Amino acid sequence: MNNAILLISCPDEKGITAQVSTFIYKNNGNIEHADQHIDNQTNTFFMRIEWALKNFSIKRENIAKEFSALAKKFDMRYSLTLRVLQFLLHATCTVCMIFCCAIRKGNCAAKYRL
Repeated sequence: MNNAILLISCPDEKGITAQVSTFIYKNNGNIEHADQHIDNQTNTFFMRIEWALKNFSIKRENIAKEFSALAKKFDMRYSLTLRVLQFLLHATCTVCMIFCCAIRKGNCAAKYRL
């Protein structure tokens, strides 16, 4: 799982969701989760959007720089988190077997005779 998570807050105005989604779409991103909320008392827009980085056309280290123009347009405060989750499992590795069991909620001791 290689994903980017963008947290946004800014003054609310029309088009924020569309522009952020378009930024991701035009750069070949696949949105996996998105939430948004408007605080009507403060007229503040909040968004959390997560997308897969597989085949994303912007290099990981350049995403924030490329997004900054859009952020400036809407006077956004934002944070970008890049997640990388990789598993390397070896059939003889006890730690990996325990990890697999934890994910599958299996009976490690009986199944793998640990």
